[in-house]
Amino acid sequence: MNSKSKRIFLYILLAMMVFTQVAFTRTEKDPASDESVESKTEDVSVQVAGLPAQGVADSAMQNVKMASASSEVLEVSPVVVVEETVPEGEELLLGELTDMQESEYQDMIVCYADPYLPVRTEASRDSKTVGKLYPGSYADVLERGEEWSKIQSGNVTGYIQNMYVCFDDEAEDLADQLRGTLSTAMTLEEEKAEQERLAKQRADAAKASSTATTVNASSYEVCLLAAIIDWEAGAESYEGKLAVGYVVANRVNCGYGGNIQAVLSARGQFGGVTDGNGNWSSKFQDRINKYLNGANNDCMKAAQDVLAGANNPLNATYLNFNTVVGSCSQWQQIGNHIFYNR
Repeated sequence: MNSKSKRIFLYILLAMMVFTQVAFTRTEKDPASDESVESKTEDVSVQVAGLPAQGVADSAMQNVKMASASSEVLEVSPVVVVEETVPEGEELLLGELTDMQESEYQDMIVCYADPYLPVRTEASRDSKTVGKLYPGSYADVLERGEEWSKIQSGNVTGYIQNMYVCFDDEAEDLADQLRGTLSTAMTLEEEKAEQERLAKQRADAAKASSTATTVNASSYEVCLLAAIIDWEAGAESYEGKLAVGYVVANRVNCGYGGNIQAVLSARGQFGGVTDGNGNWSSKFQDRINKYLNGANNDCMKAAQDVLAGANNPLNATYLNFNTVVGSCSQWQQIGNHIFYNR
């Protein structure tokens, strides 16, 4: 039995003892009381002699009243009260000890808005966004209003709409459901940095697990690939050059042409490469000759790496690239080019 149960049992036992004592004293005469009454009666009989009749009656009545009063006094028995010390910090309520603790989420909110809740400079949808609360983000409440509240979370301080968050005890309930996923708000700068970090992480993972199929190519086709990389991405970084080369290789492997030459000479695919009759344009032919004559630069190195299936910077098998892109299911930007699939 724990300490709380023992105390409750003690109070019930004490109440039963008091009730029993009172009932007992009302139903049983005290012998001392009888003796007192008899003594008083004897005193009355002694005093009767020599008194007038009225005096005798008055004296008898007075003594009876005194005896009666004496009997009533004797019927009251003392009750022993047991006092128990209540431990410090606990309060006795209705026979129970209750230890009240304030919720750790008092004056806090947890967000459930999807995909995110803007944190604004003022309590208005027209004001500037300074941060974002994602589902499961929590914040301290600085000022609570009927529709808007001022909060502070991480490096973000501003106003949020109450309808998209839970307060106090409800916040604690939601936090219990989302345990392990809680976070603070993010500033716009922090969000951008996080997106860039995740993009790099995906790219690194793609490089590490690249399964790009190598392309069998003659020495002439190696020069063709170097030429098209130079043509399309000569001013891009080495990573940008690799990406263009991989689009060509992906097209070969996906059946856009049986080899590199067929892919490059396909009508309407690479602007300015052919003369419209299936022949290389004079400008593109000059680019090809450059590599046939032994040019060894980043474009040639990128071509060789692509054909060997090395250093693939793309996180998908993209088949298109451009400086702009419309509606597409997936895309990735490297330098000035956006790589995508329609």
